[in-house]
Amino acid sequence: MKPNALIPSMFHRRLALLTTLCAVVMCVLVAQLYHLTVAEGARLRANAERVLVDRQLLPTRRGSVYDRNGLELAVDNRCFDFLVDYRLITGAWVAQQAGSEARRRYRDVWDTLSRSEREDRREECRPPYEQQLEAFWQQLAYVSAISRDEMEDRKQEIVDRVERMAQYLWERWKEEREAELQVSLTLDDVAQPIREQRIPHAILSGIEIARETDFRRLAATAPRISSSLPGATIQAGGRRVNPWNDVDVEMPRDSLPSPLRSESPIYVHLQDTTSPIVGSVRDQVYADELKARPLIDPVTGTIVDRGGYTVDDEIGSTGIEQQYEHHLRGVRGVMIEHFDTGDIERQPPSPGADVTLSLDVRLQARVQAILSPQYGLTVVQPWHGTENQLPIGTPLDAAAVVIDVASSHVLALVSGMNEFPADTLDPEVDSALARTLDPSWVNLACQKPVAPGSIVKPLMLASAITEGRWAADQVVECNGHYFPADPEHYRCWIYRDWFGFATHGPLGPVEAVGRSCNMYFYTVGHALGAQRQRDWYLKWGLGRAFSHLGPATVPGMIGDPAEANIGEVLRRGIGQGLIGWTPLHAAAAYAALGRGGLYLEPILVLDPDAPAPFDENATPSRDDEPTAENLGLNQHAVSLALDGLDQVVNNQQYGGARQIDMDPDPDVRQYEPIFNAEQVKVWGKTGTAQQNWPTVLVEYNPVTHEPILDAHGRPRTIERASGIGALVV
Repeated sequence: MKPNALIPSMFHRRLALLTTLCAVVMCVLVAQLYHLTVAEGARLRANAERVLVDRQLLPTRRGSVYDRNGLELAVDNRCFDFLVDYRLITGAWVAQQAGSEARRRYRDVWDTLSRSEREDRREECRPPYEQQLEAFWQQLAYVSAISRDEMEDRKQEIVDRVERMAQYLWERWKEEREAELQVSLTLDDVAQPIREQRIPHAILSGIEIARETDFRRLAATAPRISSSLPGATIQAGGRRVNPWNDVDVEMPRDSLPSPLRSESPIYVHLQDTTSPIVGSVRDQVYADELKARPLIDPVTGTIVDRGGYTVDDEIGSTGIEQQYEHHLRGVRGVMIEHFDTGDIERQPPSPGADVTLSLDVRLQARVQAILSPQYGLTVVQPWHGTENQLPIGTPLDAAAVVIDVASSHVLALVSGMNEFPADTLDPEVDSALARTLDPSWVNLACQKPVAPGSIVKPLMLASAITEGRWAADQVVECNGHYFPADPEHYRCWIYRDWFGFATHGPLGPVEAVGRSCNMYFYTVGHALGAQRQRDWYLKWGLGRAFSHLGPATVPGMIGDPAEANIGEVLRRGIGQGLIGWTPLHAAAAYAALGRGGLYLEPILVLDPDAPAPFDENATPSRDDEPTAENLGLNQHAVSLALDGLDQVVNNQQYGGARQIDMDPDPDVRQYEPIFNAEQVKVWGKTGTAQQNWPTVLVEYNPVTHEPILDAHGRPRTIERASGIGALVV
């Protein structure tokens, strides 16, 4: 049928065409309405709200860290920050003011001026504003007592940080718009000022509250962004301080070895008493941290998480501060002013929660003072013997761990701060160590594996008897060396020329521990065998990284039992060979022996939500509860081991830890007791490791036997170990 038959008149045909056009236009309008209200609604609504709403963040307080007695280890000190608008920091304010002044001054002819002529007029108006801004910066530098160069460095640091964030956001916006429009765009097509380019930033932080009046006066004289927007302001805040990181400790000397003894005390100055454990915070948030929990949505510019981060926020960097970041971190408040209605909404800030540690910080400080070279016990002394190759006065590495046996609470975790100057590291030998452990600051108490030495002998005794591989009354004849035809290797420590190649003779288990006879424990180790040795070392805690503890710890290492020859099996029986753990492992193992075989992983963080956080009986509460395991030890074996440890300290005939020869002349004997504290019962064991490890050892997972890989996919290694000693008091 012809169209003319359906629409007979020209009027009706024109009406139909007009209706069709209207329908098309209406469809376009509906599509655009959908795009604006649905597809782009959130973004456009946020843009509109930014104009009609002013949001001001209210600072919060980070939770504090306490020791078991309620003493502050890390706390926010009340202070304030001095904030300067970003446009003053970059100098963009000068260009804005000069442009506005030029348009006012030449408003009658402005429309007739060329682009270059307008720019000349703006340049003409710049000097007064440049002088005003420079005067402000000069005054700020004077009031804050810092140089002008340092002030410029601080400004540049802020600019670099904000511009990196802007670049990151613009790249994201560009990708989103390209995906939406299916066209290629440039950054100029999407770039618009981000929030950080329109707000003030802290140019000075942690200013003492006593100086608030001076800085308020300065803020009042600062150039203004607009009549309603100041160019500088102050903001209440807190500076993280560690009260015990710079202290003087009074230490008595009346019980020291006679060359160091004095009736007058000595004051030992300590730094970083708790920072290896509590850790530190930094005021720069990395890109991945910012992406994981942003304060501001990068697309809409709205506040999405009041506990989120900005680029210059404070965040836990190491230790407890890092591990318990989300517990310690507070939630900001926000004050919202609606310009259209005049209404003001206020959401108050919530402070971060506190964390209580099992540490006794007074004990921590005293133990650190004992390990200080200033006290004299951890430097080379004349009475250390003529075989010593180090000059008198050379500082020695040292570490100490104090654990409450009943609860497994760590009361002190102290390191002598082993320092490896960068120029002493062999890049071929020590590169792996440098990757896995910060070579400038290693916590010897829990981060550097060393050979246990003879302190494992009572543990091996209890293990072998429990395993049924050793009789509780078994006697071994010590003839000085294990292999009859080889008197030069696998010898007892007493079979040396300076001891006249002496031997211990026949020994039972208690005396073998008391005398620390290598021959006895070579034999115990051989009876256990490589696989059972490994199994029991793991039961005693080797291989545990104590990830819940707070500060970074290492699990230690043990060689593959399948590759252990007879010599390696004998060495591991006396705590040497391809094996290493830390003083923390040693303390936990000895505490388990003191409990009769109940192994409890060390506890450092007490229940953060405990109603009485300073109660000694507070129990741990966390997602990864420390391991508690009954080793099933033969209790008679435990008694024998403890009796042996008693002999080490208290047997006046042969106890290895009963006395020390204070005379440097090897032909003169001047003995003094090692332990002279009255009414204190001491069990103990000394241990040394004399061995020649390969320079670098691959570190194996003690469970899977697979090499532990570093971040680059290469086998992780450890340096050769020295030795440690342990005491249970």
